Amino acid sequence: MSGDSNKEKAESGVSTKTSLKDLLDQCKGRKYIVSIEHDYSVGREGFGDKGQFKAKALIQFYSGEKWLLYTTSSFRSDRFKGNEWDASNILEIDKKITSVYMVYADGLKQEEKIEFERYSKKCNNGNLYTPFTDIVSQEKIVDMIEERALENKSEGFIKTTKGNTFEDRVAKTLENKQNIEKWNKQSNNGGIHYPLFEKIAITIGLKQCIKTAKATSDKKEIGKLPTGGNPKTDVLLTVEYEGGKNEVFTFSCKRSESKNVTVHEYKADDFADVLNKDDEKLRNLLKGFQDSGSLSEFGKENCKALEEVIKPYNLRLTEWVIGGFHGGGDPNTQWAKYLIVYTGSDETVKVIKTEDYCKNIISGDPGNFGTPFKWTYPSKKRGKSIQLKTKID
Repeated sequence: MSGDSNKEKAESGVSTKTSLKDLLDQCKGRKYIVSIEHDYSVGREGFGDKGQFKAKALIQFYSGEKWLLYTTSSFRSDRFKGNEWDASNILEIDKKITSVYMVYADGLKQEEKIEFERYSKKCNNGNLYTPFTDIVSQEKIVDMIEERALENKSEGFIKTTKGNTFEDRVAKTLENKQNIEKWNKQSNNGGIHYPLFEKIAITIGLKQCIKTAKATSDKKEIGKLPTGGNPKTDVLLTVEYEGGKNEVFTFSCKRSESKNVTVHEYKADDFADVLNKDDEKLRNLLKGFQDSGSLSEFGKENCKALEEVIKPYNLRLTEWVIGGFHGGGDPNTQWAKYLIVYTGSDETVKVIKTEDYCKNIISGDPGNFGTPFKWTYPSKKRGKSIQLKTKID
């Protein structure tokens, strides 16, 4: 094996360990776990070596449950055997450890990923003995920690927390120094969630000469709309290229939802002002629906009339609902030009221009009044505003 190859493997290993450390520190910052012991080691009672058995990290949840973590950037069964020996002994020493995971780097080549998946199947189907609970990607272990930390929380709390966490994940991924270096072809090793970084970078057309990148999901930095509400931008990215040119990108971040979820809530007059402030028929029908609050009370004739009059504004409405286009706020920083949709069940991410996403859902299954949305009213606000819902995919 050449010296260069050895050096690359060593650098890849360091990068993988650094990325896992960063991810675990983020989990602690989100209060998913109460403590982390990086580069954990322990010895058997009665023996002199108190650090004989090692792991990359030991994490503890607020419940007291502990997970033991190992990490690798390449598949080597001989190295696994050493980790398995350490893990078996640590499990006997600390009975509060319930799970042991080998975590492999994100962004591996498909053939390398297949090796890990194949070994995982052998272990899980009873073909091989191993103390490992499973062998998973960095992306997966973060989701698993999140699921365990939130398992006894209310549905509303879980949705809000997962939404905020995903926004924060996107922001930290976009400004991660290792990701930028790999994208610039200055390094072979990506940082946290590099496949997500790469997918976003390709979609938005990032040039491979980034000098600095600053991303934020902080609502205070992105700012409020003139109405006092939150803009559709969840993540704001500012990139400075070599040579001094700057670009700004805005993203709305969503988790895939199989059922209808609230995506918009405004007064009828706000709808009318954005769609066409001079169309009095539209305004009156929107006010009529707001007062009624339901399709049945609004009546069939009025439903038909609103469907007809809103038809020319369907795309404009959808772009306002999804991206904030045509409404208030700063178009450069508060209108979301791109949509990022994450499906946790299979760890897939879709990145798409907001305009294209809007056209896609308009051509899909219709909601009410020929729009892609279900129309209703917010809880305890009947007659005061209109609420729109849709599925996110």
